[in-house]
Amino acid sequence: MVVQKGGLIISIPDLFDDTFDLLDDKDLTFTQALEAEHGLPLADRRRVRIFLEEAEAELMKAAPFLGLA
Repeated sequence: MVVQKGGLIISIPDLFDDTFDLLDDKDLTFTQALEAEHGLPLADRRRVRIFLEEAEAELMKAAPFLGLA
């Protein structure tokens, strides 16, 4: 019904629970998590990078609705 009314449905990806908990424990933003100096293991930094790339792609689908265009 949303699509029929001209709306758009986007899907924000999941972030691995342990990675999300680690960011929360260290009080890091997603952008900070990408920086090696904050001490996240490489695997967690990679998960965050993929999450951000996928989330951005989804948000860009809705860019006109969100004022991003």
